[in-house]
Amino acid sequence: PVCGAPASATPLGSGKAGQAGVPVLTTSNLPIVPSGDFTLELSNALPLAPAYLIVGFSLLGAPFDQGTMYPSPDVILGLAADAGGDLSVPLPLNPDPAFCGLDIWWQFMIPNDPGASGGKQTSQTNAIHTVAGS
Repeated sequence: PVCGAPASATPLGSGKAGQAGVPVLTTSNLPIVPSGDFTLELSNALPLAPAYLIVGFSLLGAPFDQGTMYPSPDVILGLAADAGGDLSVPLPLNPDPAFCGLDIWWQFMIPNDPGASGGKQTSQTNAIHTVAGS
């Protein structure tokens, strides 16, 4: 193995409902260095809606639009859910040992969801904390 410690993906908190219910963030497989099969999976989002992936290198855990923004918003990626309200984000990891032990918090925010409360009407997923390893 490239890393001396195991990989992990731990769910954190709960989401905030929108028109399609509470969107859910899961992973398929663990962030193993190296691997090509680690994927973030968004489900139960508003169909065909923008979905912002919030990527944080630390845990924020702050109130946001009557929900919680779990990751610090260090990187925000604009993506979109499909017609079923789903989205898969593959995240391949190369064999560079610099990735070993990398802590990342992940969460999706879906803005302008007509079924969501709050001034920005965001539906929100739970968060997932990952640590890259072997």
